[in-house]
Amino acid sequence: MTAPAAPRAERDAGAQLADDASHPWWRAAAKEAIADLAASGRPFTSDDIHARVGAEPSRRAGLGALLLAAARRGEIVPVGFRQSERREAHARNVRVWQGTPAAGARLPAETVEAKAARYLAEGRIVVEHVDHDADVVRARCRGTGAVYDLGFDWSLGGWRCSCPARSRCCHLEALKLVTVRKESAA
Repeated sequence: MTAPAAPRAERDAGAQLADDASHPWWRAAAKEAIADLAASGRPFTSDDIHARVGAEPSRRAGLGALLLAAARRGEIVPVGFRQSERREAHARNVRVWQGTPAAGARLPAETVEAKAARYLAEGRIVVEHVDHDADVVRARCRGTGAVYDLGFDWSLGGWRCSCPARSRCCHLEALKLVTVRKESAA
């Protein structure tokens, strides 16, 4: 959700005032710390920046302005919140940031299992047909580039997906998370 235009403009103006009021040497060190942390690809907070460069001498919220500017340039993205570990922050919530490829971040590859769970959580799997008697499941999954047909059909050899993956497929793994094969009576 984005802020309405007027409050967003006021926020940006306040951020610019805070940035202008911060000490130049501290601002340069904080910008360098943000760039280093973003390039690492690991999540970070303002606590991590304060640990590298110390607290801002003017206490004018200049760090928030620098983080906002980096986010607007597409170098970092917000990924959550956690409680600050700095004593003077009194355990308030601080935003967690992560670098993007634009910042040179080497983001860890998403595992097949994690991608399957994400696809399921994002509602990308649609089960279109289930035939319990014939052991058939047909579904569609909206992948990164296309919509793929997938499912299970015992008579056709089991699991299948129309995607070009040559090994384990996240689309099928997502479908497997919502299907259970009944045990045959012996």
